[in-house]
This record gives sequence, C-alpha cells and structure tokens, in this order.
Amino acid sequence: MTTELFWNAVYNDGTELKQYNEGGSCNKYGDIDRSKLIQFALYNSDKLVLVVHLDKNKRLIFRRRVAMKVMSGNQEVVYL
Repeated sequence: MTTELFWNAVYNDGTELKQYNEGGSCNKYGDIDRSKLIQFALYNSDKLVLVVHLDKNKRLIFRRRVAMKVMSGNQEVVYL
C-alpha cells in the first residue's frame, strides 16, 4: 500500500497554492512563489501530516523520490 501525500503552500498575503486544484489540474512544486511563502503543509487525504512555518530567513527544500524495486516491481515513495 502506498500513501500519497499532497502539499499546500500558504503565502504572506493569505492566498494558497494547492498541489491539486478543484478541477483536477495539478500545480508543480516549481510553481510555488518562495518569495511570499510562509507555510508549507503536507496532507494525507484531509489529515495534516506535516507543517513547516517559514520566515524571511528560512528556505523550503522539499523532495519526493520514487523508486521501483526490480525483483518485486513494487514502487517506493520517499518524501524528504
């Protein structure tokens, strides 16, 4: 079983950028405006898993790595 997480970016003007929009389209991690970013959150469905609060002296670094096991064909996802 693979748990898929999704992110939500909150800006200093109160607006948000969600990884998945209501219409089903997807925003890329690179679309986040880091100059206005004050909060980055990861969710599993509607459950908050992690929240990072940022100020002007902090910078967000987030990575999602996917690997496929050769023998089993199982996919592994790691969030860093």
